[in-house]
Amino acid sequence: RASRSRDLRAANFRELYYGQIIHAGGAFGYCGPAGSFQVDPCTWSLEGNVDLKPESADTKTFGIVYTPAARAKGFQLAVDAFDIQITDAIQQANVRRVLDGCQISGLPEFCALLTPDVPGDYSSIAYLRALSFNGSGYKYKGADIAASYSFDLKSDGNLNVRLLATHMSEQNFQPTPGQPYINVVGQTGTSNSFLSDYQPAADWTANLSTTYSRKKIGVTGQIRYVSSGVLNYYGVTPNDPGYPLAPPYVTMDRNSVGAYSVMNVTGSYNFGLTGGTQLQLFATVNNLTDKTPPIAAGSGFFGNGNGGTNPVFYDTIGRAVRVGVRLSF
Repeated sequence: RASRSRDLRAANFRELYYGQIIHAGGAFGYCGPAGSFQVDPCTWSLEGNVDLKPESADTKTFGIVYTPAARAKGFQLAVDAFDIQITDAIQQANVRRVLDGCQISGLPEFCALLTPDVPGDYSSIAYLRALSFNGSGYKYKGADIAASYSFDLKSDGNLNVRLLATHMSEQNFQPTPGQPYINVVGQTGTSNSFLSDYQPAADWTANLSTTYSRKKIGVTGQIRYVSSGVLNYYGVTPNDPGYPLAPPYVTMDRNSVGAYSVMNVTGSYNFGLTGGTQLQLFATVNNLTDKTPPIAAGSGFFGNGNGGTNPVFYDTIGRAVRVGVRLSF
């Protein structure tokens, strides 16, 4: 099976009409010469942009479905590769883009958004406007895998094994139009830049579940897996070639996160009541072994704002038990 599509997304209300003033100083509210930060206090005006164009995406997929009838009855396999490219992507107001566009590139359209302390001297800024904009790009490639095998155990019940996995081979993001793409795939830390609108993916994520059912009883075990990754795709350590590197690269003692897996178990018992009514009791134990999430906090804004880990990939609650009743009639 294969498909190819063109998709469009118009700007939303925030991207069109957002407005926020951040006064000089404080946690933010700084400008400065090229390559510097948190010097030269200035006021930011973060704004939407009513002139935004729709962003467009070209999506190509190709897949196979395999269901052998005789040799491996009960087995199913589906593999789908995907290639997604977004152009003219809508981005939030970006202060650094405006400063670099004027102070480094000298582009008039960016200098017009700055009010310098001394007219004509853009090394010291009093007021800065940053607008939502079109032009960045995304290029994602990967594959989805789904496989299952059902075993008929006759009078002893049924056993079903199912695997769902995703492999991201490429996740290129272009933070600034015209600048090089950055491959962010494999970052499982939490060091995205402030107000970023994307979440890096792990190289591999997978869910493996096994369900045994017999008459009124059902038991399911599940293992959720995330491959090893990095804290920050801009991170460099003393062991990396060219260390140290200039910004935007970040010096780190460690830039790795190990592979992670967590186990969940669910059991249920069905009562057949009169008149076709069904009553089910169930219990679920998430994170059966009470596994502690890895330290996965990066160095960006609010990099440690999630308790030192990344809740997108790792369990932050610990062992949790849930018991309930379902009634159908």
